[in-house]
Amino acid sequence: MNSSIIERLRRAGRLDRIFGGGEWVAPETQARSSVVDSSTEEPAMEIALGGQEMSPWDHTAARVRAGQVQINYPTWNPQAPFGGYKRSANSREHRVEGLEEDLETKAILGFQDASAPSAD
Repeated sequence: MNSSIIERLRRAGRLDRIFGGGEWVAPETQARSSVVDSSTEEPAMEIALGGQEMSPWDHTAARVRAGQVQINYPTWNPQAPFGGYKRSANSREHRVEGLEEDLETKAILGFQDASAPSAD
């Protein structure tokens, strides 16, 4: 599936991302706050940020809810966690977080083998 470029999306607008990428281009001053706002509504698998200065994006990247945040197109690292928060089929592969997300703790009480003698 190809990426999409969305133009003139209202700040209050909703954009459902099922599969495939999407790009949103905005001035840096507007983009920093909007990226954080949009990721708090629904976490993303990956967000790529770019700009001339690195320091404003460091702070933005820490606040974004995404499995991976790339700043200024770094070299791909297959060992880095990747995937969305609670909605990705790939989870956060290669890391403990991936296992924890897929495990469910459950207590089962009162089970007794039918052939075992009763405690009565």
